[in-house]
Amino acid sequence: MSGTAIGAGGTAQVYRSGSRCPVAGLTPLGDVYRSSTGGLTDYASLAMGDWTNYIGFNDGSGVDINIGPEEAKV
Repeated sequence: MSGTAIGAGGTAQVYRSGSRCPVAGLTPLGDVYRSSTGGLTDYASLAMGDWTNYIGFNDGSGVDINIGPEEAKV
């Protein structure tokens, strides 16, 4: 997971499973999944058939990264 949006030619900070990404104020709180647009969302907000990955747990001050396998919402 990349911590912040970056422009062309910028350098991204990459966070691997088992690490913590310090992103204060991120919503939603709780379990977060990759959305179809590449952002983070809760599972209920995904459309049926969307492909996603579990990303981790957001407590409002950061995300504990635990990236899961790709799956379709059923």
